[in-house]
Amino acid sequence: MVGLFLIHLFSCFWYLTAKLDDFNDDTWVVRRDLVYDDTFFVYFESIYWCVQVLTTVGYGDFGAATTAEYIMNLIWMLVGVGYYQIFFGQIVSVITAHATNASMLENKLKSLEDFSKETKLYEQDEELQSQIRQFLINNYLELNAKIDEEALLAELPLVLKEEVLYR
Repeated sequence: MVGLFLIHLFSCFWYLTAKLDDFNDDTWVVRRDLVYDDTFFVYFESIYWCVQVLTTVGYGDFGAATTAEYIMNLIWMLVGVGYYQIFFGQIVSVITAHATNASMLENKLKSLEDFSKETKLYEQDEELQSQIRQFLINNYLELNAKIDEEALLAELPLVLKEEVLYR
């Protein structure tokens, strides 16, 4: 939702850069021959520019020519970098947390195996060792199934937290 709002906002700013330059010959609106086109089509072109810059696809179709357009490009690229940084940071956090929990389970199971060998538990009571192993696995799955909502919200960046709370 925040991403769509930012795309809309910067699309409007992109058009504003041309308007504030009085649609001189160097502005993107004049270069693309859109001065007298339908407002919706010009808005669509602005959105196209936003998505193109945000996704770093390139500037093959059109890019900046005026100082205001260059400044707008730079600002939008920096916003995009920040947005991707937050997005991928959250993905890395989730993957890291899962890997850490899985590693903890693996260590517990290895400890159980070592303990069983030292005490000869496996030789004495294979069923008991199996029950302990199953308990550790079930406990791991149950703990990971629960979500501590407050802790989750506390870890989120302000932008994402507001979006979650808004819904």
